[in-house]
Amino acid sequence: MDTASINTLFLVGASLVAVSALTSLISQRIGAPLLLVFLAIGLLAGEDGLLGIEFDSGATAYSIGALALAIILFDSGFHTPLRSFRMAAAPALTLATLGVVPGAVTPFALLNAPPGAVAVYFDRRLLEEDPLNFHPLDNSMTTTVARDGLLAFLAALGHAYETVDLEALA
Repeated sequence: MDTASINTLFLVGASLVAVSALTSLISQRIGAPLLLVFLAIGLLAGEDGLLGIEFDSGATAYSIGALALAIILFDSGFHTPLRSFRMAAAPALTLATLGVVPGAVTPFALLNAPPGAVAVYFDRRLLEEDPLNFHPLDNSMTTTVARDGLLAFLAALGHAYETVDLEALA
């Protein structure tokens, strides 16, 4: 990447922060969410709005929409307390990694994770049982599977597992 590209990248980033701060102030002054401010601007400026600007470039509309979304996301990040991020981090990571919501975590969700992306641990006492019961990919039902079938499933997906004695750790 050459110096001009890096400078352009910094200029775009700084511009997003500056525009985000400005639109955030406007949003606070009128007491409306930032998304509503952008929608109002679009409605007023469009072909059927007060300004009547004719517009027929889909690529430009996409770029303007992406820029507006970036500004809205920047603004949201500036006003979000850190504890909200902490509260949402675990459910978001579970959903992003395994494709399931908390409460529905199941070994079957490893189907959604690439090998090595998730550490898999089973309690020693669990693997002494046969058959085993788990939720499918949500917690509305229970699925029964043979222990050897589960371990073969994990191996077929390329996931290694470790056995832990949770009773001894307690």
